[in-house]
Amino acid sequence: MRCACLDLLSIVGSISSLPKMSIHKHYLPSRIPIPKTHRHYGTKQTPKVNKPTMSNPTITLTKPQTPPPPKGPHLRQDILTRLQWLIFSPPTDIHILSPASPDGTQLPSTPLSTHPTSTTPITTPPLSRIRLLCDNVQTWDYWTFGDDLAMRPAPLVIENDDGSPVTVAQFVQECHTYLCSIRDIVNEVFGLLGESAVAFVFDGVVDDGAEVEVDGKEKGEGKCFAFRVRPQVEGGDPSGLGGDSQDSANLKETTKG
Repeated sequence: MRCACLDLLSIVGSISSLPKMSIHKHYLPSRIPIPKTHRHYGTKQTPKVNKPTMSNPTITLTKPQTPPPPKGPHLRQDILTRLQWLIFSPPTDIHILSPASPDGTQLPSTPLSTHPTSTTPITTPPLSRIRLLCDNVQTWDYWTFGDDLAMRPAPLVIENDDGSPVTVAQFVQECHTYLCSIRDIVNEVFGLLGESAVAFVFDGVVDDGAEVEVDGKEKGEGKCFAFRVRPQVEGGDPSGLGGDSQDSANLKETTKG
């Protein structure tokens, strides 16, 4: 009996002499409440979104984008684009196209001289004084060489002393007179000097008809309305609506033929 007790005490002493083990708390069963921020509450709830289906399509309508009107005074493009105008022919030969009918049929043109549009102001708002230039002539590369700039034609000025607005009829008459006075320059711009038989048509306005800043401020030119012209091939559309412009070589052959 005594021996057995001694053996038991020796075993206990040997166990107590072993190094103590450090057990990390993560290896212990979790008996401490999990912090609220980490608490699991089941399946996450997401907001219900109505997705488009065949029975319930979602359609987004957008308004058509219309270009903003030009800032400040501008020429009436809605009138000028309807003119059938050979610029070196008498203004009495100018015709104006009528607006298309509701079914899309183009109505016959009418002489501008007898059309009520001839007395309509050429600008919005109406102006009693306007300054005009031909963009093809104004921007010709020839003027970039030294003293030749002094030979560039001055802008055309149309002014009514009584304060009445400049009309469409005045515009076409004064532009015709102005362009006839610089016809040789217009021909040379297109490489057609000496080709007097080539017809030119009015080819629209610059910057949606708004006033443009031009060179030569030392001359007091300031801002002007600018328009373009172009040669017309034989049998082409005499209005600014056609697309019959060709290069100078083809125009010369057409004229000589």
